[in-house]
Amino acid sequence: MLQASNIIQTILPFLYGILLVGFANIFMRPGSSRKWIFPAVIVTLVLHAIYIGLYTVSAGHCLLTTSYELFSLIAFTLLVIYAIVEIRPGEVAAGTGAMVSLVAFIFQLVSSLASRYEAKNPIFSDPLFNIHVTSAVFGYAALTLATISGPLYLMLYRTMNRKTYGTVFQELPSLAPLQRFGFLSQ
Repeated sequence: MLQASNIIQTILPFLYGILLVGFANIFMRPGSSRKWIFPAVIVTLVLHAIYIGLYTVSAGHCLLTTSYELFSLIAFTLLVIYAIVEIRPGEVAAGTGAMVSLVAFIFQLVSSLASRYEAKNPIFSDPLFNIHVTSAVFGYAALTLATISGPLYLMLYRTMNRKTYGTVFQELPSLAPLQRFGFLSQ
């Protein structure tokens, strides 16, 4: 099982990189196809969940013992929260998706490059501790998404007041979805 989790851990940065390139492509070229992004997000999330399960079973603890393990959990929770709050099949906002996938890609890349199995403290085997820390990481991921959507909202609001639109703002959602995204992320 440890070998399978190592293989998936090697694949995960590539999947997050594909998401980053896909969202950036949609952001830079508004007419490009969006149909494949939603399935790609789902495949990435499912494979990452399988990795977390395999790693937890083989190591005997959740991804909590080192900061590099925690980076992988943060990347997963960021994408989960983003998928819950914003992504719908056929409807993708590339501006926020590019930012979220960039942050998740960096976290997963650092985790995959630097993570290695280490001796564990007995507290990490306690299921209540794992539930507690995992739920806290989900809360921090939601806060991170709200932090991403806040500046995007302010930039778009100020641009609308000045009536100076650029190509960057074509793929950002309007103010109402950005406000909903920030509100739901909190």
